[in-house]
Amino acid sequence: RIEGDEPDGFEIAGEDKVFVPATCRISGEKMYLSGKEIASPKYVRYAWTNYMVVNVFGKKNGIPLAPFRTNCYDEETGTDMGKAQIQQVMEL
Repeated sequence: RIEGDEPDGFEIAGEDKVFVPATCRISGEKMYLSGKEIASPKYVRYAWTNYMVVNVFGKKNGIPLAPFRTNCYDEETGTDMGKAQIQQVMEL
């Protein structure tokens, strides 16, 4: 469930790994992310800050969606370290 008009805190990046805020649309159990600046999204992250007030919660248990990222690369070198696993799966 969402508190407010739309989900906040999602960001996407392309091959260059530069993250920009994303618009999130929920349809059924799927979330669709887009951003004007990113033609071909490759990475997603959610609530990836020290101060995020989340507004996405589990429908059944009410637990907030945990921060996550789908990329796993060394921030300094840009070397891809393999795919990261999303740590929490929940029904929206």
